[in-house]
Amino acid sequence: MVLNPKIIKVNSAIDKTKEQIAELQARLKDLEKQKTQHENDEIIAMFRREKLNEDEFAALLQSKRKKMPQEIPQTRKEEGLDANN
Repeated sequence: MVLNPKIIKVNSAIDKTKEQIAELQARLKDLEKQKTQHENDEIIAMFRREKLNEDEFAALLQSKRKKMPQEIPQTRKEEGLDANN
């Protein structure tokens, strides 16, 4: 059965778009990992720069959570992350 050329063209465009979406999703996942790594590096640098011991650092984080509870997710689940990320 010969398909209408317009349908073939649209199917081709759909396939190409799906490929682009998959590539962009992979890129997004990589960028999110990079962002997390940079954030972690920044936290470690602050910890070292301020020469805080572990208890002082924990107290600092706790005080920040009390000031901005709506902005700091309490669990990875609330961030929308699961074990696969």
